[in-house]
Amino acid sequence: MARYEALSDERKASILESLMGVGPSKPIGYLPLCTIQDVLGVPVAVLLKQMMPRGILALKLNSKECCIKSGALYFYDPVALENLLRVASDDLKQCGWPRTPAEFVKHIAANWYESDHPLIGLIRMAFGEDKNGRDEPGHFKSANR
Repeated sequence: MARYEALSDERKASILESLMGVGPSKPIGYLPLCTIQDVLGVPVAVLLKQMMPRGILALKLNSKECCIKSGALYFYDPVALENLLRVASDDLKQCGWPRTPAEFVKHIAANWYESDHPLIGLIRMAFGEDKNGRDEPGHFKSANR
């Protein structure tokens, strides 16, 4: 734990803010469990208690269920994510991806996606990173399109 003690309270708050920002403009957020426990020192139950009244749902995934070695806690706004997935329904179907919020979160948590993946724009929009992930109606842009 000593390697994390140098982080300021301000930096810790910034890390936590990225997760707490989940909502309409950022349907999904996550933090590795080791970051939550070892860096922030916040019990998962406390984060759940803060997010649930806002209608935000959570998935706690272990290292076999996601790409994060320590496992990760994913929060998602089911209404915002459902709306985004509805817009992308044809693209998701074409790629054989799930179209329900919880299953979509599990799917993207389980795999790393390269910048040229056909749905990278959708993934970025889901994490609030790209507000214009579509390059034409019905198609999400990738880096190499």
